[in-house]
Amino acid sequence: MDKTSGNQRGIAFEEKVSVALENLRFLCPQLVQVRRWPVVKLHNGVELRPDFELIYMQPPHRNLRLIECQSRNKSSHDVVNKILRMKGGHSPRNRFILVYEDPQYLSTAVREDLDSAGILHYSYQEFLLFLVELGASLRLTAPLEEANAAGKLPEFLQSDPALQRFVRLSDLSDAFPSQVKHKDEGMLGSAPPRWK
Repeated sequence: MDKTSGNQRGIAFEEKVSVALENLRFLCPQLVQVRRWPVVKLHNGVELRPDFELIYMQPPHRNLRLIECQSRNKSSHDVVNKILRMKGGHSPRNRFILVYEDPQYLSTAVREDLDSAGILHYSYQEFLLFLVELGASLRLTAPLEEANAAGKLPEFLQSDPALQRFVRLSDLSDAFPSQVKHKDEGMLGSAPPRWK
């Protein structure tokens, strides 16, 4: 395969991943943001661009994942090295997903490198399943986020007998999830504007 056809294959695969991410964002617009080719500036000044940045609210957490796509016949350590440069203390953004087109893509050595570095890796089909499960989970937690954003968390908790035991906790207005700074939220640098 020549370089041009390899690049076209990579672009086409990245577009497939983009469509899947946009479907998740469409399903949960209040809770999901997707950015394409975000700039990740390392502490040494070098700028790298992963393919996507996925940010999702799953109360009480704001989660951020950088996504790198690969559509090649064989895996190489190059993609692992790129991810490790961003992950390994050189950037505050350090949670990654590698999505690859062919389930046979990863060699044993690359898979072990990814696993030892705590980098999630999915074939395209596995990634779609991850997005379906995430979307279902976000849809279930959306009413909690909406009640909290509207300042109505105590009423939301009182509406369900199973949740009433948490009403006392919700009386601590300073502890509402949207006001708590979590580890992932800190990874965002300056916090993005609240989604409406």
